Amino acid sequence: MEIKLAGLHKTNMKRKGKVFGPYYYAWRGGPRLKSKYGTLAFAKEFEAAVAGRNAAKIPKGIFHSVIATYKGSTEFGKLRDRTKADYLKHIEAVEKKFGSLPLSAFKTINVKKTRGVFKKWRDELHQRSLRQGDYAWTVLARICSVGMDRGLIDENPCTKGGREYQSNRQDLIWTADDERKFYESAPPHISMAALLAIWTGQRQGDLLKMRWKKGPSKEPYFDGTYMYLKQSKGNAYVRLKVVGPLKAALKEAEANTTSPYILTTARGEQWKSGFGSLFSKKKKEAGLGGLTFHDLRGTAITRLALAGATVLEIAAVTGHSMKHVEEILAAHYLGGKVELADQAMVKLERYWESAA
Repeated sequence: MEIKLAGLHKTNMKRKGKVFGPYYYAWRGGPRLKSKYGTLAFAKEFEAAVAGRNAAKIPKGIFHSVIATYKGSTEFGKLRDRTKADYLKHIEAVEKKFGSLPLSAFKTINVKKTRGVFKKWRDELHQRSLRQGDYAWTVLARICSVGMDRGLIDENPCTKGGREYQSNRQDLIWTADDERKFYESAPPHISMAALLAIWTGQRQGDLLKMRWKKGPSKEPYFDGTYMYLKQSKGNAYVRLKVVGPLKAALKEAEANTTSPYILTTARGEQWKSGFGSLFSKKKKEAGLGGLTFHDLRGTAITRLALAGATVLEIAAVTGHSMKHVEEILAAHYLGGKVELADQAMVKLERYWESAA
């Protein structure tokens, strides 16, 4: 597979009339890359080499060096691609604002003042968006945590910073009427995503990777009866039996596609980007502006409960913890406490009847 990496140097070597190679180097005169060309490991090795080179150019004694260390760290490297892209946006803002901050600002004697400076910056971000302000603070805290762990700074000014943004969508579900409106309005390649979510309770990112058959990678797949996946968030292993309208819809869709992926763009290509914005657009066109794709997951949980599934059974389907399932069900008066309350009232009725 041909990949484009800025500065990558490729060369062949001749020995005794024979040509060996190609060999790849991070840059001309740079370190040789030993991973197989075209693989993810190769790209990561290249990025690590470039990050190390860039870090060497950064003056010591300022916060830029800590940021560079974080970008080249295992903690950053193991993040999912989507999360990494989100982090980089905030890292860029941190670099611009605090890159030249001397590391003496992180000494114990100065850390309270530095925390105040960081908090003031977060307050400014909160004026535009509480959620993004909290996200930026989280990224800054992670940078400082890695810096402290590597012995670059003495204190982390961002510990226990708290969150201002509070989101609770547990009581927001798609009704049967909402679902009908969306299916009637949205094109098939978008409505199929909603059908998958509401009948499996899985996350958007995992569903977009779902294949028709088991592939060479560890992507989730459907074998005609079950869906198998290791969830990208939480790493829970899930096996789901496909039933109901979803089973019929998948059978029809598979007969009319050549793509290895269940969910595709209108051109039949795998989704790389743009699904979220297009789904939101089609949702609004159907008059469902207040709901989100993520709310389909909570809807799946409540419907499983209404069908008689236990909390343990629901958790096995969605990959949630039992506690999280209970919280979602409680928001819809479907939790275990409600069952206990019903039992208590039956006992009260029996007592009243026996005493009469």
